[in-house]
Amino acid sequence: MLLLALTSARAETHTATFDVADEGWVGGEVSEGLLHLDDQSAALDLGGLASFEALAKVRVVDGALSVTVGEQTWTADYGAGGAITLGEGLQGFPHGHRAWQTEADPILTPKDADAGYWEGSHTLHSEVQYDEASATWFLYWTGSMREGYGYRQIGLATSPDGETWTRYSGNPVLTIDYDLSSVDGVHKHMPTVTVDEAGAWHMFYACYQNGIGNRICHATSPDGYAWTTYDVEDGYVAVDLGEPDEFDGASAREPDVSIAEDGTWYLFYAGTKGDEHYGPTGLSRSEDGWAWEKLGAVSAGESELQGGSVVQSEWGLEQWYQCWDAICFAEASADDWTDWTLYGEDPVLTKGWAGWNDGYIQAPTVWRAGDGGYHMWFNAFSYSSTGYEVLAHAWTEPEPGAELEVHLSWDGETLGVGFDDGPPLEVALASATGFQLSALGSAEIEEFSVTYEPLPVDPGDSADTGPFDSEPQESGLDESAPEDSEPADSDEAPIAEPEPGCGCASGGAGSAALLLGLVLLVRRRR
Repeated sequence: MLLLALTSARAETHTATFDVADEGWVGGEVSEGLLHLDDQSAALDLGGLASFEALAKVRVVDGALSVTVGEQTWTADYGAGGAITLGEGLQGFPHGHRAWQTEADPILTPKDADAGYWEGSHTLHSEVQYDEASATWFLYWTGSMREGYGYRQIGLATSPDGETWTRYSGNPVLTIDYDLSSVDGVHKHMPTVTVDEAGAWHMFYACYQNGIGNRICHATSPDGYAWTTYDVEDGYVAVDLGEPDEFDGASAREPDVSIAEDGTWYLFYAGTKGDEHYGPTGLSRSEDGWAWEKLGAVSAGESELQGGSVVQSEWGLEQWYQCWDAICFAEASADDWTDWTLYGEDPVLTKGWAGWNDGYIQAPTVWRAGDGGYHMWFNAFSYSSTGYEVLAHAWTEPEPGAELEVHLSWDGETLGVGFDDGPPLEVALASATGFQLSALGSAEIEEFSVTYEPLPVDPGDSADTGPFDSEPQESGLDESAPEDSEPADSDEAPIAEPEPGCGCASGGAGSAALLLGLVLLVRRRR
């Protein structure tokens, strides 16, 4: 049912659910309740606008979708390396719109597999940090010997591009003294690294004492190469064991450290008690990175946030963790580091795309790239092929096909466009008269609704009020509206009261002055 109404200068609404062709939209093809765009555009002309709030429910089948308002274009590009953009602003895609791609071969394997070499048995527990000053990637990892206790120490490799790695000549950067009675005489392993606002590097790692277990120790560096350690022999340990009956009474290991935007430090770690091999994940908090307050367990048991890596993004807190022999995803709000939603039944990365990882994959570390994508490093093991741990790499690409909601708002000065529940990208916009949706590839629009305030029009002003200044607006995808989407020439169209139910366009400024707005409501047929 199409309804035309004369209105006063108040908010008006246009809602299209595309059960039938919406006479307000020009371009595209309507079928099965969807507006289909296949390498084409569709435009909605509402005349002069003072402000609006709009919602589009869409799905990109492949390629990219853009929404143009006035001179600004928002684009969701699902192509390789694509992102969400508006003006100079950029967002990566949220979980559910990302797919992980994997390298065919390991990036680091055990070197000189002799019994006495410090990394002759396994390379595992990677941690990555990027140094902007030197444009260098730093990759830390645990190296394990082949005999005895499998003594563990921490090594370093660097890269100019994150792809080709060179081992540091001074490895290992954190060494042990092979003293079974000292706090870190057996293992220094499982590193996590961050850089504070003063430029100091901080490494937290699991330090193992024979007969006692793992605790979390601390080291600092001015440059990421030379490290100074602090441990209980000096009267200090970052996170110590809990009481025997507590979740971390027997061990605290696999740390992951982050500094929140407000300057608070958070450190996740895996705790165990008794004879457990893995237990719940705990969280500690610090104001300076030195004095730590335990906040308790933040997961219920084994393989929940275990060995995780946290990224702070526009979507909130995101964490990838080892879930048995795979890697899973969890999320939390940016203001609560203790309350996580886990997706342990739906791993983002599983083993077995090559022989060297048919056993398990675990211990992820994730880095957010400048283009909005993500990189993950992790260790993998094969029972049948290699018999040792190697380090591997994966990265994300946008994955089309998921439904999404695009939220648009404009107050007469600033255009905001948000994706799903994420924060909006914003850009200055001086004027708006309508919307143009363009697909480079294939997209489906299920619904488009807009509540808007018409712009008051001087009855003597005959200026064209078409949404794209009498020409289809080019999108960021070099797509324009179909030829038949151009608004009628207001200088030639007669100014006349529309007949009830005629479904006519409002014409030029003279018509807009008579109507003071047009409401088009397309109601879903039952």
